Amino acid sequence: MANQKIRFFLDANMEAAVAEQLRRRGIDVITAQETHPPGEDDEMLLKYATSVGRVMCTYDKHFVDIAKSGISHAGIAYFVHTHSEIGYVIKSLAAMAEHYTADMMENRFEYL
Repeated sequence: MANQKIRFFLDANMEAAVAEQLRRRGIDVITAQETHPPGEDDEMLLKYATSVGRVMCTYDKHFVDIAKSGISHAGIAYFVHTHSEIGYVIKSLAAMAEHYTADMMENRFEYL
């Protein structure tokens, strides 16, 4: 996976516009709405993201506890404020995709 670009998995609580704008920038992103039924368990979503090598992006504070539990993951991007401006979220994830590789994000928890 050396130097492999980051690929994102957006939690169900992330706006569809985030995925749309990242895709317009050529960033590989899928959403929980595209892959799982509504209300899917957070741990199941993280397991899925990890199994397909994608960084989990979320506003959900529960992921802080999951990360602290020591579970292995492909990376978590946690936006502290649930109502972060969409532009901020898009710019933050685009910058992450530009400056980090998938290897660099492995088991990394980013507070944004």
